[in-house]
Amino acid sequence: MRLPPQFLLLPEVVSSTDCFACHQMNGRGLPRAFPTLIGSDYHTNDIDRSIRILAKGLSAPITVNGRLYNGMMPTALIPEVHMTGDRLIVT
Repeated sequence: MRLPPQFLLLPEVVSSTDCFACHQMNGRGLPRAFPTLIGSDYHTNDIDRSIRILAKGLSAPITVNGRLYNGMMPTALIPEVHMTGDRLIVT
């Protein structure tokens, strides 16, 4: 079964891609440099926008959980993600 796009924001997926270099293996980012993906109002308020950012990158100021970030995010290399029973599988 193929997962819906919002599952691409899970830490298991982030840590398996090139995203961890900035957002860290745990998805929590680096304060004042790279925003968290965990508990992020910016991502959970607009899942479609988050998927577009993964697909197209971003180079504009954003506010995440009340903190301003003004960096550049390149297009992400998105892995194949699916469920097997109750396990998330990233390939």
